[in-house]
Amino acid sequence: MGLSDGLITNQTQITEDNDGRFTASYFNGLVDLTHIMSKLTGKQLSQMANYRIAHIAIGLRNVDDTLDNDNTIHIGGDIEWFEPQAHTIDMLQNLRKYIRKTGAETSGDAVWEYNDKNYKGLRFGWDSNTFVEGPSTDGDSPAFNGNNLNLLQALQRYATATGATPAGEGYDTTGAGQALWEHRAPQYTSKMPFDCSYANPNAANSELASATPFSWSAMYPAQEITALGGLMAINLKHGNTDAAGIAEDEYELIVSMGITGWSEF
Repeated sequence: MGLSDGLITNQTQITEDNDGRFTASYFNGLVDLTHIMSKLTGKQLSQMANYRIAHIAIGLRNVDDTLDNDNTIHIGGDIEWFEPQAHTIDMLQNLRKYIRKTGAETSGDAVWEYNDKNYKGLRFGWDSNTFVEGPSTDGDSPAFNGNNLNLLQALQRYATATGATPAGEGYDTTGAGQALWEHRAPQYTSKMPFDCSYANPNAANSELASATPFSWSAMYPAQEITALGGLMAINLKHGNTDAAGIAEDEYELIVSMGITGWSEF
């Protein structure tokens, strides 16, 4: 999925960085497994499902433009996803009920708003800044501040709605023995760090082109990654440095994933 329908990014080209640390907003990518799998299978696949991933590969390739690439780039970052559990599944099921209740009466509201006519089910992005194809909106509701539906805000709303304190449940809050955790929805994603590089040929030093992609594979089913809603974020954190003021090379990120199946809920 190199800049394909299944990979959505806010930055289409990657360059070296002067200090080796990318800003938080430099490259934010989202892999939408439901969209790319729908394209591959010829049928709509639901985001109301958990998708199992057994293989991930991330690499780089040169951009075809007027500037010839003649240097080397190394980048690294995190692959992120939300693990499904009882509360995350409850949250999405309740979200679907809420959207149906608030927007099912007219064709211009909530779940019935689409910019892609292929989708007829609930669609949500990663956060308020990273969308998917055919997202659902929240209509006139203030619950999502007018944003398209997204997983991060939905989890935050669920945590607020269900985040009873120990005192509220009749437990002591002055010391040890508190029975409840502070939230019932996950506040952090699962993460897998990655690094990859691409070296262009250097005739002066008799160096050939070489590529070192990141690759991960599950050795057995219990090691497979399970992604809630089929969404996985890819964020760049660091890379090799370059000299300020030089003409920087440009590269594209290539992502490949092996899906073993999915379970709808």
